[in-house]
Amino acid sequence: MKNKWGKIITIGVIAFVVGIGLWMGAGIIRSDLVLNFGIVAYRILRGLLIVIAIGGAILTLYGMIREAQAEKRLRALPDAGNLPKEDTKAITPEGIRRAIAKAKILRPKFPFDRCLQQMDRMDDYQARLHTLLATNELEAFRYTEDILAESEMEMCGDIRAFLNYLIVLEDDAMAMERYEAMLARSEARFVYIQELLLTLADFVSENMSQGDAADKVRYCNEAIRETFVRDESLTF
Repeated sequence: MKNKWGKIITIGVIAFVVGIGLWMGAGIIRSDLVLNFGIVAYRILRGLLIVIAIGGAILTLYGMIREAQAEKRLRALPDAGNLPKEDTKAITPEGIRRAIAKAKILRPKFPFDRCLQQMDRMDDYQARLHTLLATNELEAFRYTEDILAESEMEMCGDIRAFLNYLIVLEDDAMAMERYEAMLARSEARFVYIQELLLTLADFVSENMSQGDAADKVRYCNEAIRETFVRDESLTF
């Protein structure tokens, strides 16, 4: 994070300047210091000041290197201005993944992998549903693909809202609380998505009538949509 490394560089420069300045000043009034505190104390003081100066120089160099590395990683990310128009006008899974990659640079210790795993899981559910419908020619249940597509867009919207919130957040504990709430909402959707897929599998295996399967799918659809309504305590 540029601001973070900028602060480290500033501290390093201050330490270096103060250390060198006091070291030189101690040399100028060497006689007075030796007379009042002794030669041993004088040498210890000068040694301590040069250590502070060297430490400041090292800290400054370290901050400059890390800041340059962060800027290099940011420049390596796709420029939003060069993206296709549809990527800048709408929330897409691909756009959200790029946004997460950029957020990871600013907050490298934050567990973004957990929401990426949920996105991968949603992709897997969609692929399984498509295969099940295509293999068994379940045209009557083709609309279930739209249900999962809506669920994916809702998940992406949640992540985008959280990432925007994270930009201005300073309280890590509060960020984690909201992050957990977002992940929990996706997990609730997954429960009903799994139930929906199992219902279709039971229908294909003739363990359920078409009427019962249709009723169960409608129930799952309604339950999934209920997760789209955010509780006021969890809004971002």
